[in-house]
Amino acid sequence: MSLSVHIAHSGTDVTITFNGMLDETCQLPEFSEPIMGRVEIHLERLHMINSLGCRKWAIWLRDKVKAKGGITLVKCSPVIVNQISILEGFLPTGANVQSFFVPYFCEKCSHEERVLFREGIDYAKGKPPKVNDHLDCPKCHASMELEVVPEKYLRYFLVA
Repeated sequence: MSLSVHIAHSGTDVTITFNGMLDETCQLPEFSEPIMGRVEIHLERLHMINSLGCRKWAIWLRDKVKAKGGITLVKCSPVIVNQISILEGFLPTGANVQSFFVPYFCEKCSHEERVLFREGIDYAKGKPPKVNDHLDCPKCHASMELEVVPEKYLRYFLVA
C-alpha cells in the first residue's frame, strides 16, 4: 500500500491526513507559501514507516511545513509514536502531539484494540500518561495485554 495524502483548508488552517505507508517513494505535499494558521496532521491511518521514510518526514516537517500557528499531530498511530519516542528530530521544536493510540492485544480471541489518549483529557501536557497494563477485551471479555513497553513507547511524553 502506498501513501495517500488528503489536504483540507479551513480559513488559514490546513488539515493533512495521511493513509498508508511512509517510505522513500512517497510524495509529501509542497506548500509554496508559509501557512498563516496552524497545520493539523492526522496520522491514525499511517500503518508503516521505514528509516528512509523517517528521514523524509523529518526533513519535510522541518524545512517544508512553515505554519505560523504551529504544527499539531492528531491521532498518532503506534508506528508514529514509536518514532517520536526513539528518533531525535522526528518532530520539529514546538510541534505538539494532541492525541495518540496505545495498542492492546487479546491472546484468547486475537482481537487488537487501540486506545486513544488525548492531551487535556487523558493526560496533561508535561506529565506522562497513565497506561494500564491490561484491559478487558470488548469481544471475549478476557484480559488484553499492552503491546508496548510503556517506558520506551511513551518516552516522548516523559521528557516533553
